[in-house]
Amino acid sequence: MSSYLYSGEGGYELLASALEDLAHGDAQTLLDSSDAYVGRSSDGTYDDSWAAFLAVSCLDGPSLGDEVALAGVSKRARSASKDFGAASVGLGYPCAYWRSKPLLAESLPVSAPNAPPLVVIGTRDDPITPLVWAQGLATELKSGHLVVAPGAQHTSYPSGDGCLDPIINSYFLRLRVPPDQAACPAPQVVIATGSPVI
Repeated sequence: MSSYLYSGEGGYELLASALEDLAHGDAQTLLDSSDAYVGRSSDGTYDDSWAAFLAVSCLDGPSLGDEVALAGVSKRARSASKDFGAASVGLGYPCAYWRSKPLLAESLPVSAPNAPPLVVIGTRDDPITPLVWAQGLATELKSGHLVVAPGAQHTSYPSGDGCLDPIINSYFLRLRVPPDQAACPAPQVVIATGSPVI
């Protein structure tokens, strides 16, 4: 499910189709997407992407704590989101046993006092890194200029979006700084499936 949600609206139709297949007894599409998400090849071997993701995540602190603390975090997450809450805490378990401690015990303020204008892109409904984080970063940077991208995908550039990509390309290629709080309109999304998916 996560891999589809990372894709935002573009993944919704694919998820609906995969769930429709599952409703008809075919789990292959969901299995294939799970394998792709964790870097599993058809021969059963794994690439290094998941191990690298764990290493970065565990060192990028702060820690969620030991197994006892994680049980409490998991319970609160399950209360907040019955279907997905506990699973979202699962990454904390390998980190609880990681030999190296997180590099930062707490989040630190970001500062770039003499930096030229910096563009920060936030996606309106990003399921992984909320827009409020991008807003906070742009504010902390002092020279930050927030551009709000449409959609619900995780990350937005490059996306092929006719509004966002030209703004960011102009910044990278011509050093043209967009106005702060520039926002692109959200596209219409239509999801069509053969039968209702519950």
